[in-house]
Amino acid sequence: AAEAAAVATAARRRGGEEEWNEEEGKKRICVGLAAALAATAEAGGLASAAYGELVVEMEERERAREMAGRDEEQNQN
Repeated sequence: AAEAAAVATAARRRGGEEEWNEEEGKKRICVGLAAALAATAEAGGLASAAYGELVVEMEERERAREMAGRDEEQNQN
């Protein structure tokens, strides 16, 4: 009877360890997914900032062209 109890206790411990490992695995997956999501969000933010800078640069070039055109018109008059 004592031996059977020891075997049952050992089986429960193994089962508990397996359950713990499964739970630990789930936690690690969640942490990994959260890190991937954060990296994706950061990359999206960087892309958005780069796009914003590009738009500003294009607007500045357009203004410079318009100013150059006005200066040329004034010089012709």
